[in-house]
Amino acid sequence: MFGKFDANAGGSGGSSLTVVGPVALGGLTVDFVGVPAGAKRITWCFNNVVKNAVGVANICIVRIGAGSFLAAGYNQAGGWQGVQGNCAISSNATGFIWHDGYNNNDATQINQAMLIFVLMDALTHTWAMTLNGSIQNVAGGAVPRTDINYQSAGSVALGASLDRLQLTTVAGTASFTAGTYSLIVE
Repeated sequence: MFGKFDANAGGSGGSSLTVVGPVALGGLTVDFVGVPAGAKRITWCFNNVVKNAVGVANICIVRIGAGSFLAAGYNQAGGWQGVQGNCAISSNATGFIWHDGYNNNDATQINQAMLIFVLMDALTHTWAMTLNGSIQNVAGGAVPRTDINYQSAGSVALGASLDRLQLTTVAGTASFTAGTYSLIVE
C-alpha cells in the first residue's frame, strides 16, 4: 500500500507525507529504495518480526544510503535490558544496530521496533537515528529469558541525498520469516 498526503494542497502551507505499508517481510534483506527527494524525517515501524537464525552474526542492523547502501562510518551505540535485570551495550560502525538481546534471536522471539531518522545537516546530508524496540520470548524458546527492551541512537553523513533504507543482519545470512513494516516519510 502506498499513499501520499499533501498538506500544501490549497496553499495553506505544511508538508507532504508519504505512507508505505504495511508490507510483509521476507528474505535476507528488507530494502526500501525510493525515499522521496526533500525528506527530512522518516519513521520506519516493524511489527512481529521473526528471523530464522541465532548468534552474533545475526544481529539486525539498519543501513541507509544515497545511490547505494553505506556500509561504514556510522557513529552509533545501542543497548538492552531484560526483565531479569541483565543488560548490555554495544556499538557498530557498519550500520545502526537493531539489538537482539543476548546476541541471540530465534523463531520463538518476536521483535517490535520503531526507528526515527531525522536530517540533522542538509549540507553534509547527516542523518540522526533513534530506535526503540522490544523482544517478546514466546513459550518454548531456546533462549531462557522473557521480554527485553532495547534502545539505539547514532548518526551518519551520506554526502548526498538519502534515497534508500535497508534492514539486514551483520552477516547477511539470516532470513526474515515473519512480520511487517510501514514507513512514513515527511
